Amino acid sequence: LAARLLHELVADVTQINGSTSLVVLIYRRSLACWTGEAGNPEDAVRQLEQLVALSASQLGHDHPATAGLRQLQTRWEDKTRRT
Repeated sequence: LAARLLHELVADVTQINGSTSLVVLIYRRSLACWTGEAGNPEDAVRQLEQLVALSASQLGHDHPATAGLRQLQTRWEDKTRRT
């Protein structure tokens, strides 16, 4: 239920703010993390890969938000290797 509601929230926020909004990136980051926590780390990595690419194109490769997403992606990649 929570995952579905978060998906719906991301869709609503995206519709209101546009797909490249920083607010949308933050919500999508949360969705990726909770996807991994819910037992699907591979999907979390896939979502974070997309977010890193989007953040790099919108904010720049050296932006702190992009770097943070990259670090988060690395953490989830490590978790997928341990399972």
